[in-house]
Amino acid sequence: MPPGKRHAPASAIRRVPMRATCGARRTLATALVAGERRALSKAITLVESTQPASREAADELLSLVLPQRDASRCLRLGISGPPGTGKSTLIESLGLELASRRHRLPAPAGGHA
Repeated sequence: MPPGKRHAPASAIRRVPMRATCGARRTLATALVAGERRALSKAITLVESTQPASREAADELLSLVLPQRDASRCLRLGISGPPGTGKSTLIESLGLELASRRHRLPAPAGGHA
């Protein structure tokens, strides 16, 4: 963790509801930037939600987090295509290769339809 960065207490992260207040989303954003896995889990759930209130909260969370990322060390990649074209196989192969090179990887968003 970079110097000067503090982890949000785990108890604070547990209390952040999906449709949280602005302050609670800031707490979640702080924990997410600090690399806390619980925060990552909550953020993925929030961003993947289709509920209108959750979408607004997810947009705000992303606006808080994205400017803080170290863009020189981050890559966001979207993979799309029709069913059966090998998207999951490609993602698995990429993940295994990057992990073998000791890169840190988040859990992929989305799932099988």
